[in-house]
Formats: sequence, C-alpha cells, structure tokens
Amino acid sequence: MTGNQHIDPIVSVVIPVYNRTEELKRAISSVLNQTFQNFELLIVDDGSDDDIKSVCNFFGDPRIKYIRNDEHVNANKARNTGILQSRGVYIAMLDSDDEFLSCHLERRLIKMKEWGCEGIFGSAYIVDEIGKRLQISRPMYPGEKMVDYLLSDGFAATPTHFYNLQAVKDILWDDTFECHQDFDFSIRFSEKYRFVSDFEPTVVVHWEKKELNISNLDSCLKFIEKYRSSISPKNYCNYHRGMYYLMAFSGDRKYVKHFARNSYKYIREVSFNDFLFVHGRKRKYKVSLLIKFFLLHIYYFLRK
Repeated sequence: MTGNQHIDPIVSVVIPVYNRTEELKRAISSVLNQTFQNFELLIVDDGSDDDIKSVCNFFGDPRIKYIRNDEHVNANKARNTGILQSRGVYIAMLDSDDEFLSCHLERRLIKMKEWGCEGIFGSAYIVDEIGKRLQISRPMYPGEKMVDYLLSDGFAATPTHFYNLQAVKDILWDDTFECHQDFDFSIRFSEKYRFVSDFEPTVVVHWEKKELNISNLDSCLKFIEKYRSSISPKNYCNYHRGMYYLMAFSGDRKYVKHFARNSYKYIREVSFNDFLFVHGRKRKYKVSLLIKFFLLHIYYFLRK
C-alpha cells in the first residue's frame, strides 16, 4: 500500500520544527516506517534558518507536505498551523527530535475505536544523558483532575498525543505559553473531551537538558495562576518545591523566593523536613524554624 493510492488520509501526522535537521530526518523516518500507511505528514517549519524543505524533499514521498511560517514564533503556533491544514480524520502529534515506534499509528487507531474516546496519550521510552528508561502513563483515578494528574506522577507528553481532528480543532494550542503548553492543552482537552492514557509505550522521547529562562518561568507562573483553583494543595506545594530545587542556587532571586514561599503556602500539606529543605541554608536555626513551622500551621488553621 503506497501513499499516492489514497486521496484522503486517515491520519495526519503534524511535526513542528525549528532547525534540528538531523533529528527531523529521524522523526520523518519513524513515521514512514509505520505499519499503518494511510497518512499524510505535515512538516511545519517555524521560520528555521536551516533548509528544512530539502530534508523533506530528500525522502521523495508525496505524503510529506512542507509548510513554512515566515517568522519564528514557537512550536505551539506551528502545531496549530499543521492541525488547521490537516485532511485526516485523526491527528498524531510528533516533535522533531522524537520518534514513533512502528506500531504507533496502528495501535492508536485500534484503541480510539475500542475505547470510544476523542483522544489518547500514553507511555514512552525516555532517552536523555543518563540513558534510556520507560516512563509509564498510568490511568487517571476516578474523579482525578488532569491538572493534578500532570503535577503528580502522571505522564502525557506531546509526542504521545493522538486525537479526533474535529476535537483538536476545537481546542488548539495556546501559543502564548513558552512552558507547560502541553499541560495547558491536555487540561483544556480533557475538560471537554474524553482523553485516555495508553499503558503500552509506542513513542521514543529524546530529552535534552535545557536551562530555564525568564520567559519559561513567566509561563510557569502563568500556568499555575490559571489553574490555581483546580490544583490540590499537596500538588501545589510539591510543584513549587520542585521548582525551588531547580533554581535554588542558580536562578533569579525573585523567582527563587516566589517558589520557596509558595512551596509551603498550604502548610498542613508540608512535612517539617520539606519545610526545612526550603530553608536549607539556615539549618543552624532549626529550633526557630520549627517554631515558625507550627505558627504557620496555626495561622493556616485560623484562616480556614
């Protein structure tokens, strides 16, 4: 079965890309090697300096469609461009530095019909500087909110996403986010449509260590503020303590103080050891910190 035998593809695979020509070749190859072959592949070039079109032409496959944004904005805008120009019944997302296992599209199609859902996310193999490991996407607990799922031990990475075209066109990606855009999309999608996890890993995600910049941090704060009323107190504190840990010795002091302060905002959800961790440089004042810890408990109780 070859691509040019089909006028209307069943699946549209959308890959946003900014430079990364070598990684893109790997991503494209993983799509072309799928066991399910009735697809189109939309490569959305977000104003790259590299010659992305030549990479697409290299494969000589008519199912590959090259689209270019005239200026570099971000991956979210590129994703939306691809989604809005797709002709498939379903959309599969893939980042330019990641790859599908050969069964990905076939399994997603089977499970979409079996589960009667509008979208699926799932487990993946993670490759980073440490090595390769399996990251499980557990099922959501009954009544669990997507924001708490993602801020606890849930996993719904963008390259695992697969949706009904009309559903994703209804939601789209928020291109004002530089960080947590996948969280934001997943939450908004799950609020309106059935978004189900697949335990079986069908994607390889390549993670490279990135430095947090100001725009990333502002997006983090924007995300938390947007969903603050929906986040459980425990996850709210854990998130801020994690961000504090990332930035404690190298970040902008304004952000460090913000994440430290909010890591014990709901003090009854915080152990003394966690509280002490945030004040780690003041361990010689452990007794006074213990007193402060209990006073905050009293203050929290009175405010309630």
